[in-house]
Amino acid sequence: MALLWEDKEVKFDVPFSDMKLILGEKIIDRTDNIEDTKAIGFGCIISINTKMVNSKLRGTTQALQILTTSNGTRYEFIFTNLVPGNMRHFTSIMGVHKAYNTSKLYRELRLRGAVVYNKQLRMLPKEQLFSTFHGVWNLSSDQGSLGTFIVSNVRFVWFADMNEAFNISLPFFTHRKCRYKFTYFL
Repeated sequence: MALLWEDKEVKFDVPFSDMKLILGEKIIDRTDNIEDTKAIGFGCIISINTKMVNSKLRGTTQALQILTTSNGTRYEFIFTNLVPGNMRHFTSIMGVHKAYNTSKLYRELRLRGAVVYNKQLRMLPKEQLFSTFHGVWNLSSDQGSLGTFIVSNVRFVWFADMNEAFNISLPFFTHRKCRYKFTYFL
């Protein structure tokens, strides 16, 4: 599955046609009368904060500060709140960003993460365990590692029996097809 630019890049002066919603997206909040057109993927955001700034239109007012990185370049965006006392938009953006960050294990491949503890899968909210297979080899290097393979409703997980920190969490969203092959050792 190809990475979406909408998630991992910052783009400037984006035509409206390139800002249409992609499959799975929905509008949570909207602010009209914006001076500039920017597309900031949640995957490039380093931090989001609010701070007081001096606006030419409103004087001292609340602003949203977004620090990002895209293609090796860091950007800082300041969005001023032109409606006094209305923090709804900033709260929406910060809430969605927090939800995005806490849901990465559902959509991103994770190598050597803290996904297993005491040989048990650390379950994600609403994750259901389907199958556990012991004695599954990882043959990705010159030497194989014997481990355990787990299938849930969200992802595949494999971890080495000798070192559970040697693992992979592979969400279903990260691959198009899956094949299996039985190998017999004599």
